[in-house]
Amino acid sequence: LANYDGKPAYGEIESLMQELRTKIEKESDYFVYVISINGSIDGTLIEVLNSLEEYYTRSNDDGLVYHVPLDQADLSVLRTLIGHPAVEEIWITGTPYADVPTEHSETL
Repeated sequence: LANYDGKPAYGEIESLMQELRTKIEKESDYFVYVISINGSIDGTLIEVLNSLEEYYTRSNDDGLVYHVPLDQADLSVLRTLIGHPAVEEIWITGTPYADVPTEHSETL
């Protein structure tokens, strides 16, 4: 994804998420976000993670796991996560969550 001021453009994220939604909605009602953090957590990142708190499922070796309803995916949250220097990787897939990527997952 191209970066603008350290963050990808909304249009790029919207296009990618729509493509994922089309694949995932055939088998699930959720996006699964796995967020790997490696770096300094600042107020912006805390605020974004707090906004996802109700969807938090667990932590594992891959990172923080969230099950987000397809209709609740907030592009501004994703844009902040993708552009944040402390976020090492974001893996988005459908449920059920497995510890290995599926054909319908996307690493950002």
